[in-house]
Amino acid sequence: MPEIVRQLNGQMWPFAILLVASCFLQVYLFVRHALKFNNKTNLLSKKEIENAVKAGAVATLGPSISCIVVAIATVAIMGSAVTYMRCAVIGSDSYELVLVNMGADALGVTAGGPDFSAIAFGVCLFAMTFGTMPYLINLLITMKPLDTVVTQNMLRSVEAQSAGKVAKKSFLPLFGLAAAVGLFTYNSINSSFNGTPYLLAVLTGMAVTWFLYKFFGKGSKLNLSDWSLGISLIMGMIIGTVASGIIG
Repeated sequence: MPEIVRQLNGQMWPFAILLVASCFLQVYLFVRHALKFNNKTNLLSKKEIENAVKAGAVATLGPSISCIVVAIATVAIMGSAVTYMRCAVIGSDSYELVLVNMGADALGVTAGGPDFSAIAFGVCLFAMTFGTMPYLINLLITMKPLDTVVTQNMLRSVEAQSAGKVAKKSFLPLFGLAAAVGLFTYNSINSSFNGTPYLLAVLTGMAVTWFLYKFFGKGSKLNLSDWSLGISLIMGMIIGTVASGIIG
């Protein structure tokens, strides 16, 4: 860690704690609002909410481990406070590390090198912050229209059920599923070209997912369908790590 970063690290911790605390507050408010909305519309049953919580908790295991590994490199450049602040809020440390290098390159210095000054630190931090602004802009543009669509769809479903009619199927569940499938497909294909260990990890994840749904899916005595994503991610990382050690 550069000496200037070591000196500034202590000053950054109050801001990091404040920002991360605001994220916890946002999570609390979002969950409370979502549960109130669900109580009014009956969009999901209690069992479906429990399944979603379990699947979401398990799905964070793989990305969290990979984020920690990459965060070590960011800590060495930007310090623990900035890394904690950015990773806790954004969650994509690999992207943050790219932004750090872009900021350093703009000044013609090496990120974390002997020529890394306080000015370079500020520019890199600005690059990390400014580089994630499109996420905020996207939320401002898309969240309100999507919320309106969901609300109207739920009202139509309730009216149809009250009238004894069959409600029209909504595209919204498929919308979220398509986004998840697209993201995993893109990452899987992109990782497969990085070498044999990566390809084996992807194939292992696919095989484990198929196996779990085939033999331990819904209807079986031991239903592991809610845990399939987390299990496949962990098995893929294990096989990829072992293959990397063997192949070199």
